[in-house]
Amino acid sequence: ISIFMLSLNNTFVVGGVGPVAQAFIGAFSLIAIGGITAKMLFFNGGKPNYVIPFILSLFTLGSAFSFREPGMEDNLAGWVIVSLMLLTVVVSLSMGGASVYFLYHNELKD
Repeated sequence: ISIFMLSLNNTFVVGGVGPVAQAFIGAFSLIAIGGITAKMLFFNGGKPNYVIPFILSLFTLGSAFSFREPGMEDNLAGWVIVSLMLLTVVVSLSMGGASVYFLYHNELKD
């Protein structure tokens, strides 16, 4: 899903689609990735998966810094893209931090 969302965003950039559509796809992908992370860490039965959320956090952190800036001359477009980039960084660091925290407290601490 991560690669699909990144490819879709790049298609929108090349096609000249506005930043509102890009923000929508970005928000949808953050919700989907956050849902996968929550499922893997909290609702995976008795065996949480720590690796997938950590890898997703690395992917989203990388994609946050690969945003293109179509329409940055327009203040609203620039604001939308920068806000989404900052939100992506916060979500990514939260997912990675949660993965490491739960791995340490559930598996390594003792």
